[in-house]
Amino acid sequence: ARKWCGNCGNIESIREVTTRARGSGVGAAGGAVLGGLLGNQIGGGTGRTLATAAGAIGGAVVGNQVEGNVRATKSYEIRVRLDDGTVRTFHQQAAPRWRNGERVKIVKGSIRAV
Repeated sequence: ARKWCGNCGNIESIREVTTRARGSGVGAAGGAVLGGLLGNQIGGGTGRTLATAAGAIGGAVVGNQVEGNVRATKSYEIRVRLDDGTVRTFHQQAAPRWRNGERVKIVKGSIRAV
């Protein structure tokens, strides 16, 4: 039987979280130009104008999405079930060195090995 510890517990889960970056506008602008150029290759007259506009709008949306995905960051959500039954969740940028089920202690708001 192990001793009860008010600040001790076991790692319950570790989850990688991907946070999509906000677009700076560069991806949208580049996508709009490329989409407009491609749209301009279609049809003639009013159809070409509509295709160019649709290409520019679609390209801007796609370019913004691509930029956000390329600049996305990863972080980690670590859930610790303490000996008193409560669960605390911690977030950190670096990959955790702990594994599910491992015994840890909470010291000044940070996870430490026991």
